Amino acid sequence: METKLPTAQEWEEAAKTFNFKDNRVSKKLTEFEKIPKDAYDEQVSCLAEVRHLAKVLSPKTQNATKFLADLIQAIDKTQSTISKAQKAAKAQADNAFTPQEAANMLRKVKFAGLKWDPKKLQQAHQAIDKAITASHWKAHTHFAKRVLERGPKYNIHDGDDLQAAIHAGRSQPGRSQHGEEGKFEHHITHGGFISYNPATRTIITLV
Repeated sequence: METKLPTAQEWEEAAKTFNFKDNRVSKKLTEFEKIPKDAYDEQVSCLAEVRHLAKVLSPKTQNATKFLADLIQAIDKTQSTISKAQKAAKAQADNAFTPQEAANMLRKVKFAGLKWDPKKLQQAHQAIDKAITASHWKAHTHFAKRVLERGPKYNIHDGDDLQAAIHAGRSQPGRSQHGEEGKFEHHITHGGFISYNPATRTIITLV
């Protein structure tokens, strides 16, 4: 047997082969399979019970002994994987922002005093991107392009206008796309919004 946790059905088949009479392991594995994937503590607790039940079984052959040893190793490995997933989920939750916290972070990006010539697109893109980088943020390449294209209809003609629009705006959670979590939409004055992710400090686009 590979060091992977068997399903309840796989255990039942092995139990017949090795003549294990106790069916509690099968019941616990069935219970484990029904536990939600994000119920980490319940999963670990259930596997601990499976481990205990496996330890008290009396193998009759060397193959049965090896099978149980592999089972316990698989349980330990699965518990470790679950614990890592729980820590990752907690870290993600700890990095969550309220709309106000997210907005305050975005307002710290300094655009004030920035000038650009809309006729010189490459230089304007670089100027906007440089301002974002100087504030220890990063931007998708089309953010600057959208500022130049759509900014004027939102009364944004330079960095002072952009800064004022951001400071007067408000944020709300955005729709997640392509598996990207933590996005916000910062609705600015005169319409439109800036899509951004405070967790990764990334300004995505101007809509």
